[in-house]
Amino acid sequence: MPDVGQLKLRLPKEMRRKLERASDQSGRSLNNEILWRLGRSFAAEGDETVAKMAQEQVTEEADARAALKAMVDGWIEEALSRRPKLHRRA
Repeated sequence: MPDVGQLKLRLPKEMRRKLERASDQSGRSLNNEILWRLGRSFAAEGDETVAKMAQEQVTEEADARAALKAMVDGWIEEALSRRPKLHRRA
């Protein structure tokens, strides 16, 4: 994983709303949506190194989210299989 730092960013409200809608549609977090778009921008300028770093970060977060979802789904399935069966009375 590349060295990661934080950046406080001021955006026009409409731009933030568009980024949020795009992240919802793509299934990426807002952070990853911004990284993905920045990576595409750098790639278009010919800077493949920065584009690759952005893509690696996006992929790493997506993999972590998928692993977490699988773990939680497993816990839910296990919990549901252990609960007592409810019987209806006629």
